[in-house]
Amino acid sequence: MRRSFTAFILIAILTSISSAQLSGPLSGTYGPGSFAIIGDISVLEGDSLVILPGTSFLFGSYTSLNFEVYGYLYAVGTEADSIYLMPEIPAYSWHGVDFNDSCDDSSRLGYCQISGSNASGVDCFSSGPTIANCSIYDNTGNFGGGLYSSNGGSPKIYDCVVSGNASNVCGAGMWASSSDIVIDNCIFTGNNAGNSAGGIYCYQSSALITNCTVTENTSTAGAGGIFCRGTNQVISNCTISGNSTETIGGGICCNNATTVIDHCTITDNYAGIAGGGIEAYISTPTIENCTISGNMTPGAGGGIESYDSSPIIINTIVEGNFGQGGIYFFNGLGADVTYCDFNDNEGGDFIGYYLPELGQITAVNANGDSCDMFCNIFEDPVFYATSGDSAYFLNPDSPCIDAGDPDPQYTDPDGTVADIGAHYYHQESTSPITITLTPYNPPITIPAAGGSLDYNIGLSNNEPAAQNFDLWIMVILPNGTQYGPVLGPVDLTLDGNTSVARDRNQVVPGNAPEGTYTYEGRVGIYPDIVWDTDSFPFEKLGTDFSGNATGWFNSGEEFHSIEETYTEANPDDLPLLSAYPNPFNLSTVFGFTLRQDAYIELSLFDIAGNLVCTVEEGNFLQGYHEISFDATDLSSGIYVSRLRAENTCISSRVILIK
Repeated sequence: MRRSFTAFILIAILTSISSAQLSGPLSGTYGPGSFAIIGDISVLEGDSLVILPGTSFLFGSYTSLNFEVYGYLYAVGTEADSIYLMPEIPAYSWHGVDFNDSCDDSSRLGYCQISGSNASGVDCFSSGPTIANCSIYDNTGNFGGGLYSSNGGSPKIYDCVVSGNASNVCGAGMWASSSDIVIDNCIFTGNNAGNSAGGIYCYQSSALITNCTVTENTSTAGAGGIFCRGTNQVISNCTISGNSTETIGGGICCNNATTVIDHCTITDNYAGIAGGGIEAYISTPTIENCTISGNMTPGAGGGIESYDSSPIIINTIVEGNFGQGGIYFFNGLGADVTYCDFNDNEGGDFIGYYLPELGQITAVNANGDSCDMFCNIFEDPVFYATSGDSAYFLNPDSPCIDAGDPDPQYTDPDGTVADIGAHYYHQESTSPITITLTPYNPPITIPAAGGSLDYNIGLSNNEPAAQNFDLWIMVILPNGTQYGPVLGPVDLTLDGNTSVARDRNQVVPGNAPEGTYTYEGRVGIYPDIVWDTDSFPFEKLGTDFSGNATGWFNSGEEFHSIEETYTEANPDDLPLLSAYPNPFNLSTVFGFTLRQDAYIELSLFDIAGNLVCTVEEGNFLQGYHEISFDATDLSSGIYVSRLRAENTCISSRVILIK
């Protein structure tokens, strides 16, 4: 009976709270339910405010009300039960959520619906909250209708939809000035800027924009999609499509910028003056493994306009654009355009002032296709489709497959030579060794203070003969960069038609950044040749520099039964390996320095990891040695030389040209 009465009182209290009117400083926990905001509200420095799922803060005033955060705000709903921050009726207004310089950077907005602000939906002034799984829509502002960051702001924005926002000046979806922003897996759509950047404007800010879709945004004075000015901006694995501007840069505009744009599809954008896909204005952008297709301008550069710029364009498709050329160069002698495919661009592939050798067919590439001296080809890329989930993927007969830069830094995830374009064509693995990583107790979430995860490594030799190979594990960080190896490289020999499995444990330190990680095992010839990979994701909550900072320590069952040799030498103890000349014609000389007497084996492998020959093996004294190598019987191509000396191994790339 007492329990029933207590429950009745609790329900009555919650009902009373949920119908309350709020103003002034807030702290404690609110919700679920609707709250009428009748005056400015705030979270004071040192205070905490928690807003529960299913809560609505409805701002009820004709005069714009403020929501200022100087302390800690945790407003996280669920996928099925959002938090609503918006005016009570459309005629009312408010000034959005303002995170100020004293606020706790662990503040978080999650599964929030934020709309109807006339001074940006979310403002981050010298602050770094996390904003995830939110819908930020129908807000306005002079700068940054949806999101605004300034004065060292460092927001982290994940899995959000930013739509229908407007700015009187710049950055309708988001404005970032003197900031350090991270945007991942977000959609910016239907935003409109009165001046520049319908989607995102990065002004003198570091920005990492990954896995995003920026589409159907508009502006009047530059960059329908994304505007970049300054340094340290990366746009990676994004789709930039259907954006428009009345002036320059329908998809992306780089103004005095060094932006890196990689693995992006930039399609069907429009610019009223120049640069249908990309405008590079007094800039040095790097455009790597992109597909630029179907963009339009009545002026210069249907795909790209390069105005007093020195772009680096590599492994990129520029195809089917409308305007004055695929690329229009205004003073383009500093451009570096290599291993690209140009085809069917209105007005020709290149227009303007550029290196005369560009576009002149003088050679044949590794696939046997005609190319210029910069290894650019001029063939139909043969897309699988231009719409739907497989848009701009390559057909199996595409000339862009394996036609990219053979430098191992560009190697495709399947271990083959880089393809041209944003989406590589996955070629079935012919690896004699397969690797399987199986996490225990998924999904794995590591606390902010750090922790560890358990997993199993399975290795199988699919061939009847014994195989010698390297095993190593890399960690792909939330920002897309690689860390490691955290295990290995381990030099292994596995008998034919044999499988082994080992249980291991991986420590994740507290100072590792927050976000989603990929734990990836690799087999092949470390570090450049990857035969096979397998991976699993895990999540890290927060970053705690006071927590576990022991490093990425890996331990567990060892591989003694399959003749393991760990490579844990200090870099100063590793042998040094070089080849001269490189590239070479019929012969080259391998040079290496041993820090101590050792038995060495110098071998040559093709790019698929097959042993071509053993160049030399035997006992060598400490010091410098040279070994001549005759390649008369080999065909042109890329090879990897590998030197093993005691418990160390080092590889280098050599190119044979006949």
